[in-house]
Amino acid sequence: MSVDEIEVYRVLTSKSRLEIFRLLYAGPKGIKEIADRLSLGLFTVRYHMKALESVGLIERYEVKGRRGKPKAYYKVSDNPPILTFPKRQYQAFSDSMMNAFQKALGEENFKKVLFEMGRNMGKEALAAVAKEHGVREWDIASFKEYYVNRAVADSVGEPEVVDEGKDRLVYRIYNCPLLELANRYPEYVCSTIEEGQREGIMEATGRRLVVERPTCIAHGDRFCEFEVRIA
Repeated sequence: MSVDEIEVYRVLTSKSRLEIFRLLYAGPKGIKEIADRLSLGLFTVRYHMKALESVGLIERYEVKGRRGKPKAYYKVSDNPPILTFPKRQYQAFSDSMMNAFQKALGEENFKKVLFEMGRNMGKEALAAVAKEHGVREWDIASFKEYYVNRAVADSVGEPEVVDEGKDRLVYRIYNCPLLELANRYPEYVCSTIEEGQREGIMEATGRRLVVERPTCIAHGDRFCEFEVRIA
């Protein structure tokens, strides 16, 4: 175990820091919001944030307003330290797998396989949610309640719903479960697998819903945004 890993473990022994980290995992927040949500003093929150930032678990960024100085927010780091014991070599393995399949199948067939894999993932995920919660016909309300607020939240943290109506839903996620791989292979992960996944989800709704993704973390955006609307 490296010294860095030991320091990360030490930082996370604090209950307050764990609560702050879990809160940020759901999406970026300012210090005052964190203090209010956890009933902690501003000085205490700043102290814990400094510790989390020092080991690379969170990072600070600023958003410029119409006037006045920029407002500071914190989020989970794009590449936080991975704590494993013993150390795993998943990244090297995934690189080898991607390169081997791409070489064996050729570019066009490789993308077809990845798209189909994503499509099956999307169909199976939504079918499992429908079975668990007894959803017989998907609409915006049921998609938000059972897929976004439960399935998506369980896998990447609480999504942020930024627009909602009877015929339209827009939500954002700030943590990508495949971020490391997506950063290395955005064309394959975000433009092929994820496209297939959305296709599978739309198929599973009986084409009642259309799902689009206008922004993507791996392509340089702060979040992945999804727009869902009635077909």
